[in-house]
Amino acid sequence: AGGAGMAVRNKKALRWNLRNALQPRDIRQVDPAFSAKPALWVRTGAIVVSLEGVRAIIFHDKMYVFDPESEPVEKAGKIIRERIGFKGGAESVDFFMPFEFKALEGILIHAITALEREYVLFEPDLQRSLNHFPTKLTTVLLEELRENKQRLNHFRSRLHNVQKALMDLLDDDEDMSNMYLTELVRATGEKKRDPMDHEDVEMLIEAYMQMVDDLVTKADLLDTAVDDTEDLVMIHLDTLRNKLLMLDLATSVFAMALAMGTVLAGIFGMNLEIPAFESGTSHWFFGGVSIAILMLVFGVTIVALAYLQRVDLFQWRL
Repeated sequence: AGGAGMAVRNKKALRWNLRNALQPRDIRQVDPAFSAKPALWVRTGAIVVSLEGVRAIIFHDKMYVFDPESEPVEKAGKIIRERIGFKGGAESVDFFMPFEFKALEGILIHAITALEREYVLFEPDLQRSLNHFPTKLTTVLLEELRENKQRLNHFRSRLHNVQKALMDLLDDDEDMSNMYLTELVRATGEKKRDPMDHEDVEMLIEAYMQMVDDLVTKADLLDTAVDDTEDLVMIHLDTLRNKLLMLDLATSVFAMALAMGTVLAGIFGMNLEIPAFESGTSHWFFGGVSIAILMLVFGVTIVALAYLQRVDLFQWRL
């Protein structure tokens, strides 16, 4: 009964916090039933976070993490508990950082770690695929390159979304100032916080922004290497196609010359009375005609190919 009463009180507290601090679109951002892009929004008395599968709402003294049974949330939960000092009942070693910054940093550590882990997993496979080209060109390697490029594009899209979420926050001084939830709750009187006083949170966000920028640079270099490899493959395929065209052209020229020789052979093979065939030296005549036909075929082929080479339609070395 006590556990049920605690659950009811927690639900009421969550409902009260959500109703007073968030907008309807913020609820959709953290609801696992909806797909959402990475976001880091500052609201009245709360921070809405959606990064790398972790969706949470952070208050000055508590945080709500949604879909706790998912793998990303379980991994992030261990890091968050360490940051806020819930591991083994020990206090956090960072006494000067408020609760909301510790919780936010835990989520950022999880997001950067997840991105770095994925990069380390697929980068060697992609580099190995690139090393095979263009000297070794097979259908299997081309399909592998296509799959790796799709994986890289998906990774770069995730990186740029996280980068944009952090950059949008860094560009808004008022939002960064409003992230001091603990200080805003404890503040008394009507004195408002200076919107430009946000050095601590700015340094925190910039530290992880640099890590994201480093991953973006690495991913962009890989994408450039893939594009260069694709260009080399296309050049290699164009070269092979040109060689095949030249071979086909040479074959056509030879066939034309052979056809001319066949015409001469057909003329002499007709049922005609030719005095040379009746003489005793007919075998010499037959040999001479055969040699002449062969020389004609060879000569026509050489002349035709030489002309094609002169007009840059053929190269002797295939």
